[in-house]
Amino acid sequence: MEPVAGAVLAAACLVVGIGSVLQGAVGFGSGLIAAPLLALLDPRLVRGPLIVAGIALSAFVLWRDRDGLVAAGIGWTLCGRVPGSAAGAAALALLPIHNVNVLLALLVLVAVMMSVSGLHPPMNRRSLLASGLLSGFMNTTSSIGGPPLALVYQRLPGRTLRAVLSVNFVVGGLISLVALAVAGRFAAPEARISAVLVGGAAAGFALSHTAARYLDTGRTQYAVLVVSAVSSLALLLREFL
Repeated sequence: MEPVAGAVLAAACLVVGIGSVLQGAVGFGSGLIAAPLLALLDPRLVRGPLIVAGIALSAFVLWRDRDGLVAAGIGWTLCGRVPGSAAGAAALALLPIHNVNVLLALLVLVAVMMSVSGLHPPMNRRSLLASGLLSGFMNTTSSIGGPPLALVYQRLPGRTLRAVLSVNFVVGGLISLVALAVAGRFAAPEARISAVLVGGAAAGFALSHTAARYLDTGRTQYAVLVVSAVSSLALLLREFL
């Protein structure tokens, strides 16, 4: 594999940094900004390297918001994440992924509309398991795996929401990386690119603190719905353009 140009890597770090500001404030959403733009810069930047940057970012957020961490069914979401990630890796290797991503994006939009109407997804074992499954699949195939989890957890306080999501993203991201490696989609060249993108994630996280405090004044749930809807629309546009 030819090395990625230095100018492309610099632009990628900037993109990841901007996405990391969003995720550091809301708890998810870096893939919304980073995934489509990185795909335009160089498709090799997406999936493995972006997932590594997301793991690092989530670890930073978890450390900052660790006082808000509660169990909140994390075990159930992670149980769903394993088969979801494996299914995503298998789909990348064997299937045209276009139609599946479109369907999942539409499902997230339906969930957002339900929440806006007052019919919030319940937070029980079944919904947590299903959200982990969908998140693992979407993260592995498109690097946008936050909305299914965030919609189930949307009524948690901001600090708790970010901490709970971050645990899921750290562990789930590692699962996705293993699945990609087994499928032959993550090796030494992708690992070298990943190390550069982590720097962008760290810079974006450092800039996210003020926005996080602002959302913690009762605005987190609205932010979750907006970012989930925009993430799904961005995925749909990416699949059709």
